[in-house]
Amino acid sequence: MNIDREKLPHPDISANIWLTIILSGFLMFALYMSQGQSFQEGPDSFTVFALTAVFILLIGVQQSTSREDPLNNFLRTLGLKSPIPGFNLLLGTIGVGVGMLTHNLTQSAMSIWGSNPATASIINPLYNPFTAFPTEFSISAGGGGSEFLFLILFQLGVIAAGEELFKLIGGKNIGNWVSLHTNFTNPVASAIGIIMILPIWAVWHFLSWEMSAGAIVAAMIYGIIFYIPWIFADFIGTLNEPQKIELSDIPLIPAITAHATWNILVATQGTGMTFTQNAVIGSLLIIIPTLYMLAIRRRFEIPILPRQ
Repeated sequence: MNIDREKLPHPDISANIWLTIILSGFLMFALYMSQGQSFQEGPDSFTVFALTAVFILLIGVQQSTSREDPLNNFLRTLGLKSPIPGFNLLLGTIGVGVGMLTHNLTQSAMSIWGSNPATASIINPLYNPFTAFPTEFSISAGGGGSEFLFLILFQLGVIAAGEELFKLIGGKNIGNWVSLHTNFTNPVASAIGIIMILPIWAVWHFLSWEMSAGAIVAAMIYGIIFYIPWIFADFIGTLNEPQKIELSDIPLIPAITAHATWNILVATQGTGMTFTQNAVIGSLLIIIPTLYMLAIRRRFEIPILPRQ
């Protein structure tokens, strides 16, 4: 079947749904086989997510030869191209704030309702302390500076990056497939793709930590929470026109930093500060970069980078 790729919501992503099906099957099998094993035993987290990233990049991204700037378009397709130079740093900082606030609320809820594995898996669906095996990245939190640095780099560069890359490319892949086989508009097809990839991603954690069924729904909510930095910044007009959410250009960096911050705080059992202190710092990490982005856009009237 001849496909006019330019009419798809994501022209440089495959529209073949088998990409997501096969990749998801591989990941679920690997994670199921790793239940009850330590980091050093295979298949370990690093192998799973490193292979996932490479597999997606090689198969999922199909560059169009008509693009004038293929490298920048490739980065934008992966959500790595900042809409305005320097905004990735500000968006990433907002992601850290969202991760801190999310963990703060999670810890408060765990202290009240997290007394058994079932409720704990719903409150904390990405890592259930009752059933999780002691992976090296969580053990390292009790060590010195070098181990803590490893924890940060591992979460940012492997776990959070791998999961968010899967969600991004898989969601765009499904969105293209929906657009190709229905009469939905591109924004609707993109939204369906995002919604459909979330339960697939949520099942990973169900297999990894032996969660309750309710944890799958809770994990989907977390998946949306990690998109809040982008949704919030887009909605107030720092990335696009105000009140316009551009589903075709989801930035990956803030989702990675939000996800990684939450994971790191789970591994270290929090920051050691009070609920109020965490709330204040997390809020400032959202408010200050947002004000900077608004000031830059309005003071210098910097246009959004044109789509290549």
